Amino acid sequence: MNLKHLEDFLARENQRFVCYAAADEPEATCEVQIEHVVGASLTGDDQQALAAQTGAATELVGFYREFPSLRLYCDTNSSSSAFYLARPRKWEQLKQELMSWIRMLHDEATHGALPDWLGDAVVFGEIPEASNYLLMPSAGPDAGKVFLFDHSDLTFTEQAPGFVAYLEKITTPDAGLLAEIRKHTQYSDGSTATKWLAQAFAYGA
Repeated sequence: MNLKHLEDFLARENQRFVCYAAADEPEATCEVQIEHVVGASLTGDDQQALAAQTGAATELVGFYREFPSLRLYCDTNSSSSAFYLARPRKWEQLKQELMSWIRMLHDEATHGALPDWLGDAVVFGEIPEASNYLLMPSAGPDAGKVFLFDHSDLTFTEQAPGFVAYLEKITTPDAGLLAEIRKHTQYSDGSTATKWLAQAFAYGA
């Protein structure tokens, strides 16, 4: 699979967000250094989880053979990050977390609105600290697409027609992606309690 867009993005030096204060100081700005963290080598458990995926998950498997996990837009001053593509051995845990939100549904009308493919979907990532999950149906007309489960309203929204397309989306920090990041991720300046929201992306000198 062609991961050149991702590789070029990760290779950019001195990546940072120009941020504004989340509250109280509407005119204050701050530059926050960010980094992207690739996980250590796959373990036997990771390999076993990958081996169980076939068909529509081909792009997913190809990515994980080169990137055991990936955490994007990490704050160097805190534990904040914007996207986490989890190690294969963590997929089942993430799915159980997602299903715990589903089990909070009580009315049958809402249950009926759940996607038919949910039981067989691969839950491969999350939006950290938001209890929102990234998943891919493995069968049916939506197989291979990437969806986001939002726990706040228990909805599933299509993010991309395939995994490579989703990777390109989340490594293209344009205005739309920054707006998505601002919904869930706050950054730190390392010296004050102010919470900062990403307004623009910069890299290099």
